[in-house]
Amino acid sequence: MKRNVRLTAGLIFIMAILSGCQSEKVASPASVRVGASEISDAARRLIYARVWDLMERVALFKPDAAGHEPMAVQLAPLLLQDARTGKKLSPHRVLYHTNSITIAGKLVEQRTFEWPNQSVRLTLDSSGHPAIWEVRHDSSGADIIWVSQRLEMAAGEQFGKALPGRSFSIERSRSEAPWLVVPSVVDDGPVPMGPMAYLSANGDVPLLTCRCSAFNAKTLEEGGIYELNRTDGKRRSSGPETGDWWDPSRLEKRLRLPSSF
Repeated sequence: MKRNVRLTAGLIFIMAILSGCQSEKVASPASVRVGASEISDAARRLIYARVWDLMERVALFKPDAAGHEPMAVQLAPLLLQDARTGKKLSPHRVLYHTNSITIAGKLVEQRTFEWPNQSVRLTLDSSGHPAIWEVRHDSSGADIIWVSQRLEMAAGEQFGKALPGRSFSIERSRSEAPWLVVPSVVDDGPVPMGPMAYLSANGDVPLLTCRCSAFNAKTLEEGGIYELNRTDGKRRSSGPETGDWWDPSRLEKRLRLPSSF
C-alpha cells in the first residue's frame, strides 16, 4: 500500500514537470478563492510536486520540554524552516491548545499548534495516535490535509479506491470538497508523536512527515528551541483563513472517514 501511494504521488510529480507549470506569485488564500469555485488543476499539481522537493538547507526548531505535560511535547511539531534565503523563521514561541470533536460517533482529541501566520492541527484516532494533520493556511488557497497511512488503508477497505480526480480513498469527491488536497500520506510512528513540518519562506507547509521518517533536506542546521505555551483555544487572528477552520464538522465535510476511526 505504501509503495502504491508513493508511486501515485510520483506520477503526479512527473505530470507537473511535463506540464511546465511554474511557481506563481504568493497570494493570500482568501484572495485566491475570489471568483473561483475550486482549486485549479495547475495549483493542485504543484502541491503534489512540492512533496518531492528535496530542500537544500533547513533550520530545525524543537520544542522546549521543560515545564510542560509530556504528551504536549511528544505531539508538538519539529519545525524545519527553509534556510536557503538566509532568513530564519525563529519561532521563539508556539501556542497550543486541546479540544475534542465527534467523528464516526466517537469523541476524539485534537491538538492545535500555532506560530506566526501558521497553524497545524492534529486529530488523534481512538487509539491516541495522530491520524489527521490540517494546515490552516496555504498560498494556493487549498485546504491542505495530511492523513496517516493507517487511516488511508482503513478508508480504502471501507470505501474502495480513490474517487475520480482524487489520489486517495480518504478524499471526498471534488464536488463535495473542491478545495481539498491530500498531498500524501504520513508514515505511522511506533508511538504517538508529533510531525516534522517543513516550512517554505512564505509560511506554507509543503511537506509534513512523521518524526520517524528521514529528513527531506541535504543540509540540516540547528535553528534553536521554541517555547511551548498552552492557551485557552479561543479564536485569534493568525493570518488569512482557508475555509471553515473553526467548524467542528470540517473534517467530515472533506474526508471519507471510516467507522473504525
